[in-house]
Amino acid sequence: MIDLIIQGTKTNIRTLLQHPMLADNPYIDFCWWAGTGKFPTSNFTLDANGNVATEPTYAPNFVGLLRVRTPADDIASPVDMEQWSRSRIAKYIKDNGTQGTTLGIPYYELNGVRMMKADSVMSWLAANNLSGHTWAGGNSL
Repeated sequence: MIDLIIQGTKTNIRTLLQHPMLADNPYIDFCWWAGTGKFPTSNFTLDANGNVATEPTYAPNFVGLLRVRTPADDIASPVDMEQWSRSRIAKYIKDNGTQGTTLGIPYYELNGVRMMKADSVMSWLAANNLSGHTWAGGNSL
């Protein structure tokens, strides 16, 4: 099983999810980050009276969680156990996309959608004292 965090416009994410590797695949789960697709970059703050002093801020576009939970996606003899090497989907995006970073988080971008490792995203959130996202059923990313 591989968890990927993807970021882009809703249109670009929907187009990605319609790719033949993903569309109608019963082993692919997708949900918007925290149900809304808004990814926090800062928390709200309170004033001395307990009122909201500043609103939280969010990353641009929308963020979603893509879980690939099938051995059918696994590459039979991966070069290493690195996520980008084990999944055909992740490897396709890595091999055909461009590398970059956002908020210090490495990603690969293909057709306007950024793909990030869940571990990298969760580490960034923890380092910035921000809440993460949990899959239904209590499976933490």
